[in-house]
Amino acid sequence: MVIIISSKFFWIHQTGYFHSCLSKKNTNTTTTTSNNINVYQKLHEENDPALRQYLISLGIDPNYVPPENDERRVVIQEFSIIFSDHDQPITLRLENAEDVAGAKDHPFIVKEGCHFKVRVIFKVQHDVLLGFQIHNTISKGGVKIAKDKEMLGTYPPKNDAQTCDVPRNGWNEAPKGILGRGEYKSKMRFMDDDGACHLEFDYILKIAKNWVQRVGDIYK
Repeated sequence: MVIIISSKFFWIHQTGYFHSCLSKKNTNTTTTTSNNINVYQKLHEENDPALRQYLISLGIDPNYVPPENDERRVVIQEFSIIFSDHDQPITLRLENAEDVAGAKDHPFIVKEGCHFKVRVIFKVQHDVLLGFQIHNTISKGGVKIAKDKEMLGTYPPKNDAQTCDVPRNGWNEAPKGILGRGEYKSKMRFMDDDGACHLEFDYILKIAKNWVQRVGDIYK
């Protein structure tokens, strides 16, 4: 069951130039987490209008302030399934280890044949995230039936969370019929172009004949 489709990501070459530009401002700065914090601090101290305007042209917030006590490059806050014909999304919160460990205990139950997409709410920290991507392995009855990869894009660090829907256009259709219904187990990993895994969790998707009643839209 393929739940994601391919898409392009943007301004990789410009972000490379961004790092080069910052290096010229501070020759002792590299693209490590700790040193990039120093880069942003230096930017605020110097208040260089030309550099600020250049960062804005790349979609980078010159007012970004890196967290001091959280070295994570990406914080996946929520993973949801939203529907075209059903007003209640199903959401997993994934901000801490307890949330991640409990994800598999709260299955997504959706109606067969419904139209849906995945929504990810995340926060990028410290440095530009190149080639953010989802790797998803799906099995049913102990047999692997799909292995997908979706490129989400390249994102700058921001003070606020960012949102990405997959697919960006249109909707996926859930399996239907006697062969389509049942329980699907999935392992999802959020990766980047450097091969770093920022989050991995297991979840269960159940395809049913009808919608089920839930209290609220947040599974914790």
